[in-house]
Amino acid sequence: MSITFNFNLKNSNEMGIILIKKPTIQRAERDVEKINIPGRSGFLTRMKKTYREKTIELECVLKESASIENVCAWLTGMGKLSFSWETDREYTVVIANAIPFEEILKNYKNFIITIDAQPFAHSKIEKELNLNVGTNAINIAGTVYNNPTLLIEGSGTFKISVNGKDIQIETTDNANIDCDLLNACKNDLVTNLNNKLKGNLADITLLPGQNNINITVVSGTLLSFRCKYKEAYL
Repeated sequence: MSITFNFNLKNSNEMGIILIKKPTIQRAERDVEKINIPGRSGFLTRMKKTYREKTIELECVLKESASIENVCAWLTGMGKLSFSWETDREYTVVIANAIPFEEILKNYKNFIITIDAQPFAHSKIEKELNLNVGTNAINIAGTVYNNPTLLIEGSGTFKISVNGKDIQIETTDNANIDCDLLNACKNDLVTNLNNKLKGNLADITLLPGQNNINITVVSGTLLSFRCKYKEAYL
């Protein structure tokens, strides 16, 4: 069975590209702060929550039937990258190869695609859970934390605790709390609610394994509460 990749919903084999071998995809490097203390030998370390981007290199051969112009137009810019041997996940990437791509394709047929990828791969399918007032225990797959989106229908003030980290929001009608983009707004994605939010959205993460989400109605009426997320993989 041939190995292939998809970029922005187009398959490499259909575009006339043969992937020579599976790329080596390194784990993203975690950010670490080194702290030097006067009078103390060596250093202390503080492991940060954030990770650095990673590079993926694809070794390819161009088929004789391939259109160089179409391939060059396709393999550029931002998009989603996935592989035939990882059917459940995808990478958010940028292809900005500084090498003259057209010359490589014309002269050698063999070429390397250098890709800048976000630190985590995410599941292709977004999961959505309906949660109730009180404590909700949910189990998450993956190998690293993910940042959920919390969707509220109702009017009032609501407190949300995720694994012991609290936020509180005041809204009328609805709220869309995107913990990845660190933004709170209404469902129209235009009306800003960040001034109605208390707490740090960067703290709201779902971890592999069991997570506890507690929902409290401080005032008003809550009609529904949904949690959307994609499992994340290092």
